[in-house]
Amino acid sequence: MPNGALIQGNAIKIGYEIFDFQSFKSERQSWLIDDDQKSILDAKAAWDDLAMKALRDSPDKVLISSEHFMRQFSRAAYANAKQRLWDIAQDVKIVAYLGSPAARFLSFHQQRLKVAGADLTPLPRDVMSAQINGFVENVSPHVALRVFERSQLFQGDIVADFCHHHLPNIDVSKLTRGPGELNTTMSAEAMAILKDCHAGTLDFNFPMDALWGMLERNDRIVPNPTKPALREEAKQSVTNWYAPDLIALRDQHDIVFPDVAYENLNPDDLDRDILNYRRVEDICAVDQRRKSKLLRRLWFQTSLPKPLRRWTAKW
Repeated sequence: MPNGALIQGNAIKIGYEIFDFQSFKSERQSWLIDDDQKSILDAKAAWDDLAMKALRDSPDKVLISSEHFMRQFSRAAYANAKQRLWDIAQDVKIVAYLGSPAARFLSFHQQRLKVAGADLTPLPRDVMSAQINGFVENVSPHVALRVFERSQLFQGDIVADFCHHHLPNIDVSKLTRGPGELNTTMSAEAMAILKDCHAGTLDFNFPMDALWGMLERNDRIVPNPTKPALREEAKQSVTNWYAPDLIALRDQHDIVFPDVAYENLNPDDLDRDILNYRRVEDICAVDQRRKSKLLRRLWFQTSLPKPLRRWTAKW
């Protein structure tokens, strides 16, 4: 496990050297403050250090992990990854935890709504199977796929599950981790406000990253947040949109999601207005009174001079 996991953007930087620089363009712009050339040199130094230790110490396993690696790369990027990984290992295994379409749809939009001008177009209908097959065909045929569903995870925890299956000698209780109950998911009301900003129905004349920071703080303070959950008709359309993916994952990799009724899948039965929703209220239940409270706090705080904003966020 490469030293430096606590360094901001470390996984993105090392990805430059494993894959290529351009694949992480959006991440490096939103996460990193280094200039491009320094990031490339830092990535090379980090990889050289990792490779040297792997070859010198001959560890049983080397773990390189990042959610940013779960994507499709160019053929050249895959070739680069294959060379780098097989240079330091006798075997390479791709391990991925896959979320159901409904959960993935909400997670994708929660992340993208934080970014000004973000593209909210639905991901390709075969996105997960295509990503997995890209690694299988170009990097290593050895894959281990798990469903990211707490009821199916060992001890209901993804880290415990991973160690149970792949690093059984690690005592999970001794790992340094954040509190298990910590929930950083935004509420449905916060999602609704961000979507309104994207749609232009709310104009704060305020940078999106700063606005999101204030909204995030207020979302933790205002009580009774609504957990985002797709309405049944929205869940059906999203699930049917990704039917090709679901069928391919089931048939090729024996991956089945417990919240999907496979016998009812119909790739042609979907509402594109849901997939390209205009308001979060169209796809999720939203507490309008709580949304209004959040909005009032934002209007007030954005009208204040900068030194007072953080202080008032605690009120």
